[in-house]
Formats: sequence, structure tokens, C-alpha cells
Amino acid sequence: MRTLANWLGGLASVAIVLFGAWYLIASQGWLPRLSDEQKAAIALMEQPLPSSDGDNALVTLELIHYDVPDADWAKWQAYGSSGLQKALDAAGYHRLLKSADIPNCGSDSRACLEEVLDDPLAAREKQTRVAKVIARLPKLYRATYASARQSSQKLDWLEPPAAFTTPGHLGGLDAALDFADGDVESAVGKVCRQATFWRGLISHSDMLIAQLVAARYTIRAGEMLNGMVMREPLRATPSADCLEAFVSLSAGERSLCNAMRGEHAFFTAIEFENDADQPLLGPGINKAHANALFASANARLCDDDYVQAIRSDNQEAIKPLTCSWTEKLFDPAGCSLFQMGQAAYSDYIHRVDDYSANLSAIRSALAINSRTSGVTLMSAFQQRPDGDLREQQRMDTQDDGFAVLTLATGSFHHSYRFEPLPLRGDESVEVPAE
Repeated sequence: MRTLANWLGGLASVAIVLFGAWYLIASQGWLPRLSDEQKAAIALMEQPLPSSDGDNALVTLELIHYDVPDADWAKWQAYGSSGLQKALDAAGYHRLLKSADIPNCGSDSRACLEEVLDDPLAAREKQTRVAKVIARLPKLYRATYASARQSSQKLDWLEPPAAFTTPGHLGGLDAALDFADGDVESAVGKVCRQATFWRGLISHSDMLIAQLVAARYTIRAGEMLNGMVMREPLRATPSADCLEAFVSLSAGERSLCNAMRGEHAFFTAIEFENDADQPLLGPGINKAHANALFASANARLCDDDYVQAIRSDNQEAIKPLTCSWTEKLFDPAGCSLFQMGQAAYSDYIHRVDDYSANLSAIRSALAINSRTSGVTLMSAFQQRPDGDLREQQRMDTQDDGFAVLTLATGSFHHSYRFEPLPLRGDESVEVPAE
């Protein structure tokens, strides 16, 4: 019995020593060591982003909501986007419009235009309540890029940068009211200015959410513009420069590589702290290792072969990354966070491709609807602008008999919802076979 007790005591001592060694190694971050692949991923993610002249749209978006004098804007532009709202409040500036007071203008841009035309008085009342911010929208449209990196402040993962819903709703309301008032030239000019602004942010954003939102609002502007051209084909013809906003996305614009660099920069700036109210049950996250795991996942979006594997639905090539056994042993918290937070970025690649097809369809619909007198609908469809996505487009008729421009079955991925674009018809439409 004594021998057994000694043996168990010795075993317990060894276990305590081993646990202490593990705890010391894990808590100090000595292991796991970064692999060569992880170091290469970090180097790729930390490459400098293309420089952009002008103002940061994320900062400007916040500033237009406050009574900040023009003379003070340069100081706040240099501050950066993170924590800007709290800093402006602390500096004594007053917010002109609270998020809860932002009026929606239809569920989408087409509904916005119809809503304003159906009840311009109610729309005017909305515009009056938010007139001060609407008057500042031109300041936002002069911004040339969106970035969360231009900030010396500590980032808080519970306080993300400002969203873009405000200018989308207010800009649409403002343009639709001009159209309802008969000022078609002003309405078209405002919608085109918005489309150009959003399209610019697709190319010059190092944030995934900014790139995706910018693409969606370019589409929204195009849908509203198409509704204006439908109703006023002679007066609402968009300029060639305006139509450039709806050209299908280039390979660079469809890439999420720079967006992933922004995601990496945002993640690495976050400090994970132990909760003081909870007992310290184990070592915290190994931040250097967590950053390396995150970089490895993001760097895959810069690999052309990996991106093509996603587009071809090669499941074997796009399996999620996993931690090795040593990583799980010495950084269990970091690996758990990595496995839970490794987003399915493949869906975003499909989404950007779908946005590209949608933009190209808008450009074709605008060309068809702004056709000169005497040109039939079918002729206009056949003469629509050339482009790499033209073959996906087809004409159809809805249940109400009106013509629409739609896309061939299978043009889109997953759950993306494309709304057929109404066309100005003058004859029955012969529906081509798929």
C-alpha cells in the first residue's frame, strides 16, 4: 500500500511539474513558434496598401454628423476613424442627427423613388428633418478612400467604424425629391455623383465591409437612375462618365486581397485583455500566434489559385485551416478563437462577382431605356454595350406584361438576390431560350 501511495505521489508530482511547465510556456508565449508559412502570410498582410490622396470616407462620414467647423476638419481627418464619435462628443461638438432618426427611403432604391413620387409631401417632411446632414453629403462624396488603419488610437472590437447606411438613405431621398419636383437634371446629377463615389470606394478600401457596402450602394444608385430614365428618357440620359460607374468590376476590384490586409490590420490592433472579474483559469490568448493564424486565413484571398478554386467550387482546395496539435496544446484560447472566427470568405468572393454582373446589367438597362425615338426595344437590347458579362443578360416579361432585363439561370451564386431591371417597352418581347 505504501508503495502504491509513493507511486501515486510521485505521479502527482510529475503531473504538477508538467502542468507548471506547460502553464509557464503557454502563458509566456514561448510556444508555439511561428511556421515559415505563417511568417510569409504576416509579411504579405503587412505590405503597405496603395496610397490614396484625399480624405478618408469613414472619418468624413462621422464628421458630417457633427457641427464641426470646416477649419477643424483637418485635425479630425488625421485622428482616424476608431473612437472618433466619442472623441467628438468629448470635445463638445453636437451631433446633428442620431442614428435612430435616420429616415429610411424605401426598402431599396427603386422603392425609394416610387415612395417619394407617391407621397412627395411626406418625403419633404423627412428631408426637412435631416436637411443639415443632407447639405453636408457633398463633403462625403469628395472623400476618395475608406480605411480603418489611419488611426493612432487603440482599437476596440466592440466599437467598429461607422456604417454607410446614412448617406445611402439620405442621398437617395434627396435625389428622388428633386426628380419629383421636376428638376430632373439635378436629380440625375446627384445620383450619378453618388454612384461615382461608391464605385471609387470599391477600388480604394482596405476594409471588407466598406468594399461590399460600396458595391451594393453603387447598384442602388444605378437602380434609382434606371427608374428616372424609364420615366424621363429624354431628360434623364446619364453622361458617359456616369455610365462608367456601372462597368463590370475589374480583376483588381473583384480581389479581396487589400480588404484582407485591412481586416488583418484591424485585428492586430485589438488588445485582448483578461476579464478582471473572472478567475485566471489558464493563460490568455497568445496575441502573436493569434495574429499569425488570422494572417494565414486572410492571405489565402491573395492566392489566385485559391480564389479560382472557390469559383470552381473545389471543396478539397478550400477546406478551412486548422491548428496543429502543438498549437492547440500551447495556445488553446487562440486556436479556439481562430476556429470559431475563421469566416467563410469564399462567399464574399462570390458576392463581389455577383455585384459585378449586376452593375453590368444596370449599364445595359440604362443604355436600352435611354434609346432615341424610333429604336425598338429588341434593337436596343441587341445594341447594348459590349462587356465581358453581356452574354449573361436576357430579356423577359413579368406577369404584368412589362419587359425586364434579367440574367440567365445560374449567373449568380448562393443566395444573392438580383431584381430584374424594368425596361421601357414598345412592343411584345420575344423571350430567348436559355
